[in-house]
Amino acid sequence: MMRSLFSSFFLFFSLFFSAPLFAVVADNSLKIAIVNFEKVIQESKINVYIQKNVDEKREELQVYVEKFEVKLREKESHLKDLQNKNDPSVSKAKTDFENKVTDVQNSIKARSKILSRVFGEARNRVTTKVMDIIKDIAEKQGYTLFLPSSVVIYQNGHDITEKVAIRLDKEMPTIEIDFSELSDLATKKDALND
Repeated sequence: MMRSLFSSFFLFFSLFFSAPLFAVVADNSLKIAIVNFEKVIQESKINVYIQKNVDEKREELQVYVEKFEVKLREKESHLKDLQNKNDPSVSKAKTDFENKVTDVQNSIKARSKILSRVFGEARNRVTTKVMDIIKDIAEKQGYTLFLPSSVVIYQNGHDITEKVAIRLDKEMPTIEIDFSELSDLATKKDALND
């Protein structure tokens, strides 16, 4: 009984509040456009540009880390030699080595976090630009509603994905990506710069 009452209320509530939408649709004043946001961003020139720049910084970091790994292996080998000789300084050398490994891990983590953040900030600027382009198209072409293609089951609206993609490539082929914080870390003395 309670379930039936709830279902009836829900049906009435849904119909009551969706009536204005049905009226707009029946009046043909609703002009819908479909946009594949993921495709626009993923296939854009700016996305390739951002990815290329971030990947270059990641590769630079990887080369630097590999060089440092060699130094750590040398220190580890020296530590093993001290242990084999029962050298009294082995305890201090072991602590120093463990601290150095921890410092290196923290430094790598900090740099990776900066790269991820910089990438996210650049992509957010692209997303904002895509939204501005969509808004401009809506104003110029009289669209009243935009839907992402990912939520559309049946499409009988105008797909403006290609228009948005062309404008994005034209209006935002590159952007300035701020790697200064990463550069600042490289000049400071930390585990990777000893």
